[in-house]
Amino acid sequence: MSACDDFFDTVPDSRIELDDIDDVAQLVTNAYPAGSYLFLETMTDNVGAVPSNVQLTQMEEAFNWQTISMEGQDTPSYYWGNAYKAISHANQALKSLQSIDGDKAKKDAVRGEALLCRAYSHFMLVNMFGKHYDATTAASDLGVPYIKEPEMTLLVSYQRETVEKTYDLIEEDMLEGLSLVSNDYYKNTGKYHFTREAALAFASRYYLYKGDYSQCLHFSKQLLGNTYNENYVRDYKAVLAGQGPKGRAQIFSSPSDQSNLLIIRKKLGYQLYFQFGYRMTSYILNKLYLGDSRYLNTWGANADGSAVYQSKYESLMKRASLTSNSGLPYTVQPVFRGEEVLFNLMESQKKMADLNEDKAMQISMDYELQTLMSNFVVERYNAPAVDPDDRDDKMRDGNTYFFFAFVSYYRALKPLEYPDYRKDKRYYPYINEDPTQPNPDYDRAFHEEKKEEMRIDEREIMDLLIAIERRREFAEEGLRWFDIKRLKLEVTHQNVSGAIDMLKADDPRKVLQIPQSAISSGIEENPIETPAPVAEKLVRL
Repeated sequence: MSACDDFFDTVPDSRIELDDIDDVAQLVTNAYPAGSYLFLETMTDNVGAVPSNVQLTQMEEAFNWQTISMEGQDTPSYYWGNAYKAISHANQALKSLQSIDGDKAKKDAVRGEALLCRAYSHFMLVNMFGKHYDATTAASDLGVPYIKEPEMTLLVSYQRETVEKTYDLIEEDMLEGLSLVSNDYYKNTGKYHFTREAALAFASRYYLYKGDYSQCLHFSKQLLGNTYNENYVRDYKAVLAGQGPKGRAQIFSSPSDQSNLLIIRKKLGYQLYFQFGYRMTSYILNKLYLGDSRYLNTWGANADGSAVYQSKYESLMKRASLTSNSGLPYTVQPVFRGEEVLFNLMESQKKMADLNEDKAMQISMDYELQTLMSNFVVERYNAPAVDPDDRDDKMRDGNTYFFFAFVSYYRALKPLEYPDYRKDKRYYPYINEDPTQPNPDYDRAFHEEKKEEMRIDEREIMDLLIAIERRREFAEEGLRWFDIKRLKLEVTHQNVSGAIDMLKADDPRKVLQIPQSAISSGIEENPIETPAPVAEKLVRL
């Protein structure tokens, strides 16, 4: 096992051996958490029961929102341990920099990267093992220990901060790191490090989760600009051109893709093998997707094809020896993507528009948002930019056409909730007649009233579209769990035994229990009832 560990202590982009600033820079390459958080996907509405799969205890526990009893790969305990290990490397680097002379600009850049790494690991930990940030309760909600000094002992003496204090400390590290980090000292693409672009993506996510929408907009636009930026949205046609699942996964996770902002090498076990446990099913796939490019990037995963997966992760292995057929499985995962920043921007823009009491300004902000969404879905659905035959002016606007195509879809899907008054002869233009001809049934008061009602409906549909497209885009990446927490979504699961359970909006099970080893070391546990253990007949890996 030591040989495998040595592999994960090797620098992804070949920084040299240490004894000055370069030594510290190499140490910082170990400050990225190697544990995977893809176990979170099992807890979401993106997966279902696959009876023909081999059932695993840890996946059964995750699917049932129980405390996961195991501590190996692909578990909360494993992520906790790897995250604090990464933090210890960052802290040691920061301490070492205090006594090293050399190029100040390079020294600042290494310090910036270490601060960002420390902030990122704590951010992921607090969002898994604490409640979602709520300004009304964050000052009393349990966060996680925030460690700022290098230590060689277990976490015996550490106390949990509140969620508010944890977020404050993250923000302090993140902003200082962002002000210092530089792309000038990285080899190749630098995608295995916090570049300035990755740091902006981190700030975008941080402020969205905190509910500071103006700051989220600020940092999102620093990366993307003020208009749709196709450079940070992956070209799915290029992904689909890959040869088979492996070739597509290589393209999806490639550091040369500008939309991949930060890539971390992850020790990953059963989550790479779709014949195990709960997975996205063909039923969920067909219900979630509408035949777009992401749908085309899926494959049947087991003998009966009832489990499916997307080509996002290449299954790799560090062999135990040159002649060995066994070793430690791993993958490389883009943990920050340009598409996420785009969705953060859109969600924040919508929240800011909601608060704007100036109707004209709100309409202007909504138009910008409709343009962003339309550009994104045109790319994902490989759609025409405009339909010249439609009688509605909005449907003839090439900037917003495809957003309003979705509006029409929702109006047809839910006609009572989102009625289409354009089909009423009292409305103008009445879409079933020639709008250039007089309409004797036109009722101006009716028209103005229903036009405003439909505008409000369009705003609600935008909320729906942001949420569903975010879910579609990041399926099988673990981010859906954080949306379920922060948006207070409910999830219903039916397990392989047929038992049905619901995770409610403010369900305490949305907070993961901290590892038993940490509890035994004196760290306060989360107040979660521990359910009965899963049947022992399940396979334990």
